[in-house]
Amino acid sequence: MKKITMMLLLTTAIAVCTVPAAFAASDEAKDAADILYEQGLFLGNGTTATGAPNFELDRKPTRYEAVTMLVRLLGKEEEAKKGTWNTPFTDVDEWAKPYVGYAYANKLTTGTSETIFSGNDTVTASEYLTLVLRVLGYNDKIGDFSWDKAWELSDEIGLTNGQYNANTRDFTRGDVAIASKNALNVNLKNDNKTLGATLRRNKPAADINTSKSVVKPSVPTQNISNERPSYSETDNSYNSNSGKSLIAEENDRHQQVLQDLYRRRDENRNLVNERIREIRAENIPYMGSESEYERRTSELIRKTSTLQSRINTLALDDSRDAIAERKKKEQELAEAQKELDDLTARYAAKNAIASLEELQKNYEDDIASQIDKENALHQRNLERLLYE
Repeated sequence: MKKITMMLLLTTAIAVCTVPAAFAASDEAKDAADILYEQGLFLGNGTTATGAPNFELDRKPTRYEAVTMLVRLLGKEEEAKKGTWNTPFTDVDEWAKPYVGYAYANKLTTGTSETIFSGNDTVTASEYLTLVLRVLGYNDKIGDFSWDKAWELSDEIGLTNGQYNANTRDFTRGDVAIASKNALNVNLKNDNKTLGATLRRNKPAADINTSKSVVKPSVPTQNISNERPSYSETDNSYNSNSGKSLIAEENDRHQQVLQDLYRRRDENRNLVNERIREIRAENIPYMGSESEYERRTSELIRKTSTLQSRINTLALDDSRDAIAERKKKEQELAEAQKELDDLTARYAAKNAIASLEELQKNYEDDIASQIDKENALHQRNLERLLYE
């Protein structure tokens, strides 16, 4: 799916004559996300079918996600969660209140209006770089940089390397990961210590995401013996150590191996079925064809790109008509982005379920093969015991 989405995004980017930096740096973004994940700074959205963190690096980041990264990069997540915060915003989701509250109380973020935070709106490159620069101690309020041209200072201090400018339209979670990882190696303002060193000093053991995940089922490692059962030197039908006939011992061994194989099969089946139920509870799996998904996704990506371009143009016009049209376009953009996010999530759910079902099928095939081998071994052992 990621490959398909990448191709669609690239096609759209060419159509609107922009070149998103994250696409060219997908490997860099994944590496950056992994590094941040290990430090508890970038936790992703759930897990993939293989149990790996689902970083969603091709998706545009939201204001909620940006302010969460801001608090984590400051090393203040625990303080934020333990604190009691009052903000004027009436639209903040419960989980995000500690992050928004801390950032607002410390004058690190504002809302889109006096009472609205708009946490699900996406952020631009300059907006996110502004937050990171504030983490590093720079202050746009006193003239350290201009928030709408934050890339100028970020290029100067080595946080970025010229990939962002006024024409940047596509800024993804992959870009967030790269910028955040780079920030760890940048010195704080007027200090010879890096952000990473400060975080390690203030928080030596970062919290790691312990969300439930499903690991690819492993084939049972039970070794089924093909050795002939031990015989008493004086009696081939009786084992003086156990007090059982050798045939009875072989039957016991056989039943134990089968029970263990069936147990492993059933435990794995229950685990996979439980994870599938969780996925279905989170998102209704997409039921259409892949071509339909690609067509609709492409349409929505083109639509969001067109709307964002129009909004950026209108932002330069302070007339009443322009402001009214911009608000209308922003609403349309939010609706289109939500539909795209929902569609992507449903398609991901469909693929995750298919992957889990395939893993389970392969696992049960392996179990069935081992059962066949054990049955054949058991038959050979019985024949030797009966005829020798």
